[in-house]
Order: sequence, then C-alpha cells, then structure tokens
Amino acid sequence: MTKKSEWDTRSEQGLAVLLDHALNGFQGPDGKMPARGGTPSLTDEEVTNAVNYMLAAPK
Repeated sequence: MTKKSEWDTRSEQGLAVLLDHALNGFQGPDGKMPARGGTPSLTDEEVTNAVNYMLAAPK
C-alpha cells in the first residue's frame, strides 16, 4: 500500500505528468512502473480513469 506522503508528492507533479507516467511507464529512484500498469490492453481512457480514482481516493 502506498503511503499518503508518497501520493502527495506525486500529485504535486500535476495530472499531465502522472498520466504520462501511467501511460508510458516511468523509472525513478524508488523503482519503476511499467506502462499501463503492465497491462498493454488497457485503453488511454481506462488508465486515465484509474489515475483519477487513485487521486480522489481518501488517504
């Protein structure tokens, strides 16, 4: 489970950056995230909805 402080830091980057990382993947100092969460069949809309859900979820 991700800590609230980690999501606070991520959300400060802005939605465009978060969507880019979710859609195209990202490698940073804390590890890496595969594009589309490792499920290439997900549509852009599905990935966008998932990111928006995670940002809106109570922390």
